[in-house]
Amino acid sequence: MSSEEKISLPTQNEGKVRHALCTYRQSGCNVILAKEHMSEHTRSCPFRRATTQTDDTSCVQTSSQTYTECQFESIGCDFRGTDTELLEHEKTSLQSHSNLLLLFGLKTDLTALEAHTELQSVSSDLRHKIHQYIVRLRNSQDDFQADHIMLTSLMEQITVVKRNLQVNNEHAHARIAATEANLRRNDEQIVALQRQLEEISDSNVVLRYRVGVLEDFVFEHLTRFCPPALAMQMIAAPIQYGVHGMGCNIMEICNFADKKRQAMTNRNLALISDPFITLNSVRMKLKVFLNGDEVKGETCMTVYVVIVRGLDDAKLNWPFTGKFTLYAFDPESSNYTFVDSFDADPSHFSFQKPSTDRNIGYGFLRSIRHSELERLIKEDKLVIKVTVMVV
Repeated sequence: MSSEEKISLPTQNEGKVRHALCTYRQSGCNVILAKEHMSEHTRSCPFRRATTQTDDTSCVQTSSQTYTECQFESIGCDFRGTDTELLEHEKTSLQSHSNLLLLFGLKTDLTALEAHTELQSVSSDLRHKIHQYIVRLRNSQDDFQADHIMLTSLMEQITVVKRNLQVNNEHAHARIAATEANLRRNDEQIVALQRQLEEISDSNVVLRYRVGVLEDFVFEHLTRFCPPALAMQMIAAPIQYGVHGMGCNIMEICNFADKKRQAMTNRNLALISDPFITLNSVRMKLKVFLNGDEVKGETCMTVYVVIVRGLDDAKLNWPFTGKFTLYAFDPESSNYTFVDSFDADPSHFSFQKPSTDRNIGYGFLRSIRHSELERLIKEDKLVIKVTVMVV
């Protein structure tokens, strides 16, 4: 076999280079070359046949034969020929076929190795995620146990305060009875007993206030994904004047400087608006604390929305769903500026049907700092607006 007839086999470095048989393989040429080198070989192939013409016509004489692909076509052999040529090809191309089989096996092993590596990576990621889930689950269990212990302690404190309230009420009734008897004896004793009665009433207010604080605190811990509960019960100031429309409450806080001074000395001072009605007939009020939360060491004004009991509550759909938006009037632009907004959480206690005169208030997370309030005050008056869009 000449140098041109030798089979050129793909090496390991050739990778995925495609090879082809000579165009004149039907004439006996068994050369296998890369496709980009095949045209150069074809021009000088010794088996190149010259076409012949007959004397009578200009047609090229051809013979029709049936060609069959090599049995190693699926792994890269491009030879096609007659049955005789296939037998000869299989005898003379044993090394070429062996190389093709070797390459096919190497590719198969490489694919299997890549699949194995990917499976190991996925398995490692899965084990890591399972470990993280177990750690989070254990942390959640620890948090639940701590919350359970804290709530149990709070309930015990509520029981003690209620018991003290009952005892004080009994003492108050006894003192009132003694006061009524002494009123008929001496006018001076009447004045003294009235003073004692006022002191007893004050003590009852304090006890009722503590019970309300603990109950609000317990409910806020049962619904942890909402704004934090107020630290103490609200003390209502006189109702502010404002404009109350359907789904909107404009609250005007007059004599702002005086009310701010009162709030600085009494942190529990709350300014409560008149009730307003939403588009789906739910009654609400606004509750404003001028000396509210602290943000980065600066005192802020905080605003809460409170759902109150209404006559038509039994006919309404509960829980309440909607979006609340807080605005503050800016005297410089003579327009309302956006402050904050939130969507009502249907699972929160604050948006259920009221079982008492009022629900627990739900506040805006973003508060107005005292330094920002200064530019919003005009003629000693602050104006805020809350809109309610019912869903």
